[in-house]
Amino acid sequence: MTPPANDFSEIFKNPNPAQQELMDLIDSRIEDGMDRSDIEESLIGDMMDETPFHFCMSYALWKLESDREKEFDTLLEQKVAEMSSGNDSDSGTAPEDPAPPSPQEIMEIVNGLPGWGNLKKRMEEVITCHATGERRGIMDLKKNLPVMHTILIGNPGTGKSYCVRYLLHLYKSLGMLDSDIIRYTTLTKISNNTVSSEVNCAVGGILVFENAHELYHSENKAIDTEQQIVRSLIDELEDPMKQSSWMLVLSGEPKGMESLLATYPELKKHFQEPIYMGDFTPEELYGIADNCCGDRDIILSSEARKKLEMFILHKYNLRGPDFENARFVQRLFDERVIPAMYRRLSRESGNDNAYDLSLVLPEDIPSIRGRAGDAMNELDELIGLAKIKTKVKDYLNAVRLASKRMEFGLPTSMPRLHMAFLGNPGTGKTTVAEIIGKVFAELGILSGGRVIRTEKSQMVGQYIGETEFKMNNLLSRARGNILFIDEAYQLVEGGEKDFGRIVMNSLLTELGRDNLDMVVILAGYTAPMKKLLESNEGIESRFPNVFNFEDYTTEELLEIGKLMIRKQGFNLTKGAEQNMMTIIQTESEKPSPRFGNGRFVSNLLQNEILATLGARTSKMENPTAEDLSTILPEDVVIGKEQKDVVFDDAAIDSALRRLDNLAGLSNVKQAIHNFVRSARYLHSIGEPYVGKGLLSWRFIGKSGTGKSTVAEIMATILKGMRLIANSHITEIKGERIFNVSEADCDAVLQEAVKKSCNGLIFIDVDDSKFNEARLGYGRGVEQIRLKVKELTVESSGECALILAELDAPNKNVAEQLSDGGVYEFDHTLVFKDFTPEELFQILCGCLEKYSVSFSPAAERHIKEFLYSLSSSIGASARTMKLMSRTIYQQVILRESGLARPPKSHQVQLADIETFKWDSKKGKIGF
Repeated sequence: MTPPANDFSEIFKNPNPAQQELMDLIDSRIEDGMDRSDIEESLIGDMMDETPFHFCMSYALWKLESDREKEFDTLLEQKVAEMSSGNDSDSGTAPEDPAPPSPQEIMEIVNGLPGWGNLKKRMEEVITCHATGERRGIMDLKKNLPVMHTILIGNPGTGKSYCVRYLLHLYKSLGMLDSDIIRYTTLTKISNNTVSSEVNCAVGGILVFENAHELYHSENKAIDTEQQIVRSLIDELEDPMKQSSWMLVLSGEPKGMESLLATYPELKKHFQEPIYMGDFTPEELYGIADNCCGDRDIILSSEARKKLEMFILHKYNLRGPDFENARFVQRLFDERVIPAMYRRLSRESGNDNAYDLSLVLPEDIPSIRGRAGDAMNELDELIGLAKIKTKVKDYLNAVRLASKRMEFGLPTSMPRLHMAFLGNPGTGKTTVAEIIGKVFAELGILSGGRVIRTEKSQMVGQYIGETEFKMNNLLSRARGNILFIDEAYQLVEGGEKDFGRIVMNSLLTELGRDNLDMVVILAGYTAPMKKLLESNEGIESRFPNVFNFEDYTTEELLEIGKLMIRKQGFNLTKGAEQNMMTIIQTESEKPSPRFGNGRFVSNLLQNEILATLGARTSKMENPTAEDLSTILPEDVVIGKEQKDVVFDDAAIDSALRRLDNLAGLSNVKQAIHNFVRSARYLHSIGEPYVGKGLLSWRFIGKSGTGKSTVAEIMATILKGMRLIANSHITEIKGERIFNVSEADCDAVLQEAVKKSCNGLIFIDVDDSKFNEARLGYGRGVEQIRLKVKELTVESSGECALILAELDAPNKNVAEQLSDGGVYEFDHTLVFKDFTPEELFQILCGCLEKYSVSFSPAAERHIKEFLYSLSSSIGASARTMKLMSRTIYQQVILRESGLARPPKSHQVQLADIETFKWDSKKGKIGF
């Protein structure tokens, strides 16, 4: 493993004789055209000892990198020369003493260089401000000249160091600097003791601190060298004797620079707003490639140029924070194009001529990625799905054709890549998505190609700001991959202000961006997915590739089962196969929406057949390997009531842990634990907890007491018990079903039952305006519950219903029984107001997301505040979430004024001492 070059960088500048000899050796090999890998192979061939080998390789890396930096400067200097060649004269003026250029002449040269849009704009602003200041000076007004100190932020290879010379020429032409000095330094070359001398050497000119992002670090150090250097720089910037006589430029990469400026606001105040040196555009990179060709005496054929531009565009589209811009283009030529060209020329024989020895052909340009054959073979090997295979193959072949044409520079439009998968569970949607991801990765369309599965509950938050946070994290994870949104129609079931619809709108906006390294697949049941696609032109236009996954035939399901059995090392006898076919036929003919296609076969094998085989062989005294691997007809029992699946205990236990972690709600928690324990017992003795129909609960309590959160947990538990098919929640607002005609109410309920697809329906009516006594006409709460049950039975489904109410006829009975230890009465759970202690627990939980804790004094104060608030008007979990955000903002505001960031975020009394409850006004004092 070769060590980083900067381990030896100081030695390279002052080598001893033995080291100089090794460096001369490497210099000669670089002059011979060797790259890093060539040098490494030659040193291995020299049988060099380990220590000099590592020294040589480190020097080679350092030297090659330095040469590239100089080469980049040379390329840009050539551009400058081209721009200014028309101004040369034969007046005899010595080259080292040219006539000073005017600001306008400098800008003419800079505007001819690639990129640097923000820098050019800033330089124009400086010229304008200076001119206006001079006009004010003539009138004896203060000039208020612009601040010279500058921050340059950008990725590697964007010309941050090179552009400084143009800033020097500009400020010198304006009379703000009087020297040609540009002094470069880095963290490894400077200390807090030498900062002052570095500044003194740069007086009249510019001191450039390169890689200034290295001045920021997050760890605590006993001796913080970086902080000492920053403090010394601040002292120099504030020295009245040196003000306006020198210019400091900090250049570095985005992440560290932004953190540095946030940590040291007293440093930032001495600078103009940072200039962001954006990545070069593809067109600008093509121009840099042309310069590379000219400098290396090579010529691109027209086909090679098209292929090269396609390769650069592909790498640009997939670029990350480490993208090297101009350096990437230089390395592309030095490490790939020219070596490939030379290998081709070495195989060719004939009469040499300068043109042939300079010509780069398409085969010398690297291809984007390999072939997509393996993944396509996986598609062929899938059982069934004949129509899907044909359509997916046609689609992938069209994408592959476009990719190849673009690679050769032919005019091409890439097909729309986003898709919609329609079909029942267990029909292979996820498997096909995984294959498409592999094909896209092999073709270079995606940089990763994995499938990131998600659903509405993982995309939508419960409070303002959480949805945006979840979406940003999800899109970050999905970058380079396929984002597979299951039951996507759930996102648009709510009203215009529903967070799910906001997510969908944000997603459509994201998909409208250019160079998006991500493919999105919307998936779900056929009918609601069709309605989703037809509901919005934006959705339909961005998801033009619609694939309908039909249910497997009984023969295909049998083949899937046989394949599963073979993969697990079992043998299926002929009689057992016939029994298995009979069971599949019987179950698939039932009009149950819960029949799971391939998933049903998997559950049949795991939960019935292998369980019966295990019970039979456990009675044998000495079973053989064949006994333990052979499935007999008696192991596949016809006529036995088939269980869809066993309880998903892991999911149920996870949901219960989430429930237990909630603050307060002790009676609700106990009621749900009792429900789970009872259901598990009945399941263990073969008795169902409920028959087909409706599972319903009434959640009684004020808004913000956790009803919707517990409803989500209940949905997960019910799905884990296989009482409902999925854990998605279809929410109905009270306004849509109360005080409306029965026909309108029934239409909303019917739509909800259909959309829920055997999930959970949550009716939110915890508002006093929905009190039974206030309802003018239409259906009441109990009538609505019975109507949902009726519609569920009619659809042969198994929905669950939760009514979130402020009050109910049996509330008092339920409360008294709960206080006496009977935590559930007629499926009614009472959500009591949170105590001050529970509110504090919720608040701490919210702040924990920001890694914030309370100091003892702050904890005492906030507890007193919560007690006053709770005893006066009460407070909810929602209030605590909002309060946590306010407290966090107060903490950050205070910390921003500190000399150095604290080790951890902690709420101090000063942050919240203004939090006071005025019982007369009934208002919070923050």
